[in-house]
Amino acid sequence: TGRIQMNKHCQSSYCLLIEDTSKIGFSLERAITGLGKVDKGFIQGFYIHAVVCMDAAHYGCHGIASVEFIHRPWPEQVLSRRAINAERSKTPFEQKEGYRWLSSIAKALPQCQNVATKTVVADREADIYPLLTGLLDLKVDYVIRAQFDRPVQGGQTMLEQVALWSRQHCYQIDVAATDSHSAHKATLAIKYGQVYLKKSGSKSIKPLPKNHLT
Repeated sequence: TGRIQMNKHCQSSYCLLIEDTSKIGFSLERAITGLGKVDKGFIQGFYIHAVVCMDAAHYGCHGIASVEFIHRPWPEQVLSRRAINAERSKTPFEQKEGYRWLSSIAKALPQCQNVATKTVVADREADIYPLLTGLLDLKVDYVIRAQFDRPVQGGQTMLEQVALWSRQHCYQIDVAATDSHSAHKATLAIKYGQVYLKKSGSKSIKPLPKNHLT
């Protein structure tokens, strides 16, 4: 793990802590040693997980608040998908690679001591119950893309609850052309509200609350 110093003169009142993981691959070049497996083991390399601090009001970048390097060793034996999932289900969150989504934010916060409000932004890979509750303990907000339709209090699921909410805002967005579709306009509908997520089956060394308000 490592950390890159951020701009110490950051006086923003509201910053976004944007985190994601990048893959650094070196194909199968055997002249380079000490690398782990990436891309399901087809090539060798390593992963880098960085947290970038952005000014939420003026869109300026204050720098990289923290960075972690992930090395996946080559296994001595190839396990079946069932065996991998069984082992993963017994491993607590704090000992999994996914813990980087929380540990990197904890390392980034000392770099943002002059920031009053902080919001973590991450993709659906960060939709992990112990992470959501952990960010609450760190006293930071979050905007994380949902990967699971989690059960909520009242017997419904999260998406069923959201479907009942009314639209608050709508925006037209220009979508650029790609190989699979032409350029077009898309409508982004904004809904918001609060739900109590029920505790998932995730293992954790730290006790998890039965419900989490989000």
